[in-house]
Amino acid sequence: MDRLRYRLFLIGYGLQRWLARRLTPAGWLGLSCLMITAVAGSDTHQTLAYQVFAFLWMVMAIAFLYSFTFRGRFGIQRTLPPFASVGMAVSYRVVVRNYTSRFQRGLWLMEEIDTPLPHPSESPPIIDKSASRNSLSRSIAYYRWLWNRVNRPLGRIRMVEIPPIPPKGQVEVRLTLQPFQRGPLPLKGVTILRPGPFGLCYGYRRIALPEVVWILPPRYALSAINLPGMRRYQSGGVALASAVGESDEFRSLRDYQPGDPLRKIHWKSWAKTGKPVVREDQDEFFVRHALILDTFLDTVLDTTQEDWADASLEAALSVAASFACEVRTQESLLDLMFVGPEAYCFTVGRGVGHTEQMLRILAAVEPCRDRPFNTLHPLILERASILSGCICVFLTWDQARQDLVQTLRALQLPTLVLVLTLDKAALVAAQPADPPIPHDVRVLELSQLQEELMTL
Repeated sequence: MDRLRYRLFLIGYGLQRWLARRLTPAGWLGLSCLMITAVAGSDTHQTLAYQVFAFLWMVMAIAFLYSFTFRGRFGIQRTLPPFASVGMAVSYRVVVRNYTSRFQRGLWLMEEIDTPLPHPSESPPIIDKSASRNSLSRSIAYYRWLWNRVNRPLGRIRMVEIPPIPPKGQVEVRLTLQPFQRGPLPLKGVTILRPGPFGLCYGYRRIALPEVVWILPPRYALSAINLPGMRRYQSGGVALASAVGESDEFRSLRDYQPGDPLRKIHWKSWAKTGKPVVREDQDEFFVRHALILDTFLDTVLDTTQEDWADASLEAALSVAASFACEVRTQESLLDLMFVGPEAYCFTVGRGVGHTEQMLRILAAVEPCRDRPFNTLHPLILERASILSGCICVFLTWDQARQDLVQTLRALQLPTLVLVLTLDKAALVAAQPADPPIPHDVRVLELSQLQEELMTL
């Protein structure tokens, strides 16, 4: 029964999308009037509404059939921004080419955002428990499914009117993207619409043009942060920041010694001197910090609602993205460590990777709901010997997080600990039953996050 209901949801959603593309605002009004007069005019002996129904039916039918006569041929070239940030609208340029030998007027341009819908077997049954709806709506649950799957898009792009296009010519329009959520925003293509003679139905031409825009987490302004920590020895040099193996940074040449790896042989020098010569790489000392991101929502959900936990995670990602951007002005490396489907570590700084890559990773981070917080400990302790300091961004404060901070400080690693919360007073008041929050742990309230980050 759940699978059948899900398939009916997909059919209903497909019909709704088709009508949204085919009907103009006036067309929706005409369709509503048509349905009302169909019900009101069911008894032809008591009312004349059936005559209005017949008239509306003919007008809608003519407008609908005429919409299929639109046969324009167009080309589209868009220039998308490489990134966008949540809450900041960006505009981009779209060039529309007319391949026909006649003027094209009264056209509209609409971007289509891909909203992938899962197969019924891949989705659990969805039940609407909202008390604001009646029992029939809660049992059918279509509106709840529509909100969960469809009406929470990554962004919105409003349709715009296209200026008249001369024969074999082109015009330029600008579209505005309003990002709502982080992550990859897939664009399926572009639809060119032309209203019919009564202004009730659109004729349209779809042009497939798949591209992706990455929506990054919002970022906060940070004060000039002097991250603690001294330079540490990095075996193999900077290249080890992103890969396992020795550095390829050249220092000098020397004669071959038994046991040297063959890949270190400098073949050009061997050809000149007639004896094997190997190259030496330099080991370096430099500052390297770890950015430890808390993605574990299991303990957060014990004390707050799920929506609040999601808000805390989004705020933590924004704080992490702010620190990642700060690395550009500091002579150090930054290792991002977090747990998703598995434990991850990504590095940027000093020419190893780019900040945009880390921001793209943060845009795709998913919460971890099925693992304990100590899953992150081995990844951190494995790299502790090469770290100069740590920045911890936590979603709450409990025994597991306190143990990690104590372990890092026992290893003499300077640690900056940030705990995000919706209500600082409530978190502090709950501490007598929990591990006490040390005085050097900064508790940041989400409603004043920007102001408190400036005081770090």
